[in-house]
Amino acid sequence: MKAKSPMKLLEIACNDGSQLNEFLKRGWKTVGIDPAKNLADITSASGHTVYTGFRGIETFPSVSLLKSVDVIIAQNVLAYVDTPIQFLHACADIMSVQTKLYIETSKCEM
Repeated sequence: MKAKSPMKLLEIACNDGSQLNEFLKRGWKTVGIDPAKNLADITSASGHTVYTGFRGIETFPSVSLLKSVDVIIAQNVLAYVDTPIQFLHACADIMSVQTKLYIETSKCEM
């Protein structure tokens, strides 16, 4: 019987990787994106794949780098991206039918 491959999580605005660490401990493959290079370096040192960027759609990692993502988490991100609709389209571009997208906003008017 073939073993099931680990789930893959993408956290957008992963900060210092604290949340990613919890998934990594449980055997997930973890990928993060953060606009701050110093935080991305901390997260990377913890064993996660990390990309720096996401302020504009042009800096979103290429779809080929993120294929097969099972879960995308974006907490308190939409208020800070320059083009929220394009950002959501970029998320959709890397999603499969089974991918789960969790978005948390900090403003109820969003």
